[in-house]
Amino acid sequence: GQTPLKLVVPLQRAGVPILGTPSDAIDRAEARKRFSALLEKLGLAQAPRRASPAEPPSSDRALGAFMYAIVRREAFSDTTFLWEVQAPDVARSAAPGHFVMLRLHEGGERIPLTVADFDRDKGTITMVIQALGKTTLEMRDHYKAGDSIVDFVGPLGLPQHVSRAGHVVLVGGGLGVAPVYPQLRAFKEAGNRTTGIIGFRNKDLVFWEETFGRYCDNLIVCTDDGSYGK
Repeated sequence: GQTPLKLVVPLQRAGVPILGTPSDAIDRAEARKRFSALLEKLGLAQAPRRASPAEPPSSDRALGAFMYAIVRREAFSDTTFLWEVQAPDVARSAAPGHFVMLRLHEGGERIPLTVADFDRDKGTITMVIQALGKTTLEMRDHYKAGDSIVDFVGPLGLPQHVSRAGHVVLVGGGLGVAPVYPQLRAFKEAGNRTTGIIGFRNKDLVFWEETFGRYCDNLIVCTDDGSYGK
């Protein structure tokens, strides 16, 4: 979360040993001016500044004012929803297992989200999000298809190693079903026999059953309360 990220530099200055990611790397990612300077050094395009930092996008705002447009939004439940974002550069290099960092507007926090799907031909990245914190609640309540966001950086992380292994079983539960999907597709396209096991709390929360079914030789759907599947 944001609390440890914001505390890491003061803690190191106070002499507290920091394990894992170096504090300077965290500060460079969190400090807006340093992060912008890094993007400029790497030759990555940046979206224009918003005139009103805290204001969510209005329905009549011109689409061309921002770089990364939300081309599709789909609700799976009261808290879980899908965004498909236009980001050709990210989609071109995305692979199963990658994630992205996004920021809604100037003054907003950066959050990591796992890539749930990518379409290189359309130039889009799809994410499945659960509204739990400040930013994800803002995403759910104030953004819709046609709106845009200011920062969308990726792909980040290490991709899943995919090979022809024979029979591959992929398991996901709840929101964790989404990042399994691109891995399932990749293993199937690599020539493997695939079994998918996806679990949810109840029938109303089931999503992407048909999507998974297209790449599964055997798909097993489970619910905690037994209202659907096994």
